[in-house]
Amino acid sequence: MRTIKRTEPEKNLSFVPLSRILFVIFIILIIYFLFYYNYFQIKKIVVINSKITHDYEIEENVFSTLSTNRFYIFPGKNIFLINKQQIATNLKNRFSNINDVSVSRIYPDVLKIKIQEKLPKIIWQTEKSLTYFVDANGEIFLEVSGISGNGNETNLPKIKDLSDKSVVLFENVLFPKHINFILKLNERLPQEGIKISFFEIPAKLAGEIHLVTDEGWKIYFNIEKDAEAQISNLRLALTDEIKERKINLDYIDLRIENWVYYKMRTGPQILQQSLNVEKEKKATE
Repeated sequence: MRTIKRTEPEKNLSFVPLSRILFVIFIILIIYFLFYYNYFQIKKIVVINSKITHDYEIEENVFSTLSTNRFYIFPGKNIFLINKQQIATNLKNRFSNINDVSVSRIYPDVLKIKIQEKLPKIIWQTEKSLTYFVDANGEIFLEVSGISGNGNETNLPKIKDLSDKSVVLFENVLFPKHINFILKLNERLPQEGIKISFFEIPAKLAGEIHLVTDEGWKIYFNIEKDAEAQISNLRLALTDEIKERKINLDYIDLRIENWVYYKMRTGPQILQQSLNVEKEKKATE
């Protein structure tokens, strides 16, 4: 019996078209050029509006953030893939004085960081000589060792806390009215010929403030009362009752309305403000 052997037809070999291979290579090159090529990697960071924080500190923080890969495979420094939200969040977490951050790209390799800082209005100092910046709302926002920075922080009023209580960041140690009152005194009293050394406060959020002059005598103010009226009473006491005796002055107390209480180093005296107002009026007639 004759056996017939069946043969399988030969399979056709399939070839990938050259155009498809070239297309894939082109896509790979595009991905490499856009995301890996050094041309689009962040090389410079421009910091705008930094007054307290040093530019190099911000740059170091941003480059540290960019050192982490994006999506595990792409370099974090790539200008197309930078995580602007993460950069802003890290800066605000690292620097307590930064209130807001805006991040923008400048192609091909520059990152612009525009920051909005809390500005110090007062310098707060404890008896342990720890020093902090306080903003317009009376909030502690930055601990400083000595006074440094890019602004005029050395000209700010200094408040010494006599209670020697510790403070933490973002704690309110003064009310906004305290800040406004102290800034008013800091502006007006030099116009009256009084040189301010520093201020003292009995405790956080107290209703009074003590001023220490560079001559060593003090002035006690009531924050709940009008600052300008108390300055007027102070002027009366210094020009009418005390005059040349100021060298022996211990303090002047303006906290009680319509009264000026002052103490010489030899003993206390009381001056009724209304009598001096009449004297001033007669002198000007």
